[in-house]
Amino acid sequence: MKKAFQSLRMKMLCMIAAMVAITSTVIEVTNYYLIVKQEQAASITLVITFLFGSFTTTVFYFIIRRYIIAVENLSKTMKGISNGDLSVNVVPLKGKNEISTLISSFNEMMTHMRMLRQKISKTKSTVSHSSEQLLTSMEETKTAVTEVTMSIQEIAAGSDKQLLNVVETEQAMVDMAKLLQKMTDHS
Repeated sequence: MKKAFQSLRMKMLCMIAAMVAITSTVIEVTNYYLIVKQEQAASITLVITFLFGSFTTTVFYFIIRRYIIAVENLSKTMKGISNGDLSVNVVPLKGKNEISTLISSFNEMMTHMRMLRQKISKTKSTVSHSSEQLLTSMEETKTAVTEVTMSIQEIAAGSDKQLLNVVETEQAMVDMAKLLQKMTDHS
């Protein structure tokens, strides 16, 4: 029995040694696995950081590009307006930021300028019509003044003629009076 006990003890010691060896191996494998995992974690962190940076850069690019395109459109529209084209508007941006407020104010200004241009055109038409009427009235007045002037000249010519006739008649009366006086003096 002692031998059996010793054999069992030996088997147990072997099993314990095997378990220690297995545990040691598991610890080594676990340490290796943790080191590999740390390296993988660092690589994954680096990849995630790169992807996040790329995504953020792409998002900012499109956001900034949107604003740059809006400002470029506003600039092109202003050049068109400087050439006299008041029919244009800038496509408004959605949101409430400085650029969308600027574009909205610009479009309102253009609406007011178009209304002002229509008022000026209407006033121009009214002034043109009034000018034509005034010109017609002036021509009629000129014709009337010409006719009055001719009438006055005819009356003046007639007055001159009558004055000449009166003077001739007076001279004839003076001559007749002298003749009568001579006749009375001779009688």
